[in-house]
Amino acid sequence: MRPRKFGLDMKVRWNSTYLMLKSLEGYEELITVFVNANATDHDFILSNADWKIASQFRDFLMTFYAATNMLSGVYYPTSCLVIDYI
Repeated sequence: MRPRKFGLDMKVRWNSTYLMLKSLEGYEELITVFVNANATDHDFILSNADWKIASQFRDFLMTFYAATNMLSGVYYPTSCLVIDYI
């Protein structure tokens, strides 16, 4: 795969967490091999279960991401649109 730079997480925004997890799609196997090959402590080894949890968390955050983008609109009323997400 071609080299790629992934986004970083920010503590104050869940959207950055969602975008970071979304950018990892398709790179799970490469990241797992890299992390497991460079792990010095055998307690921190990535498995398919870890990626499943990350995928479920990404899907959970997707609703907040979509609602935040809808609420951030400037040229249209937003409160009535966000109610659908709540």
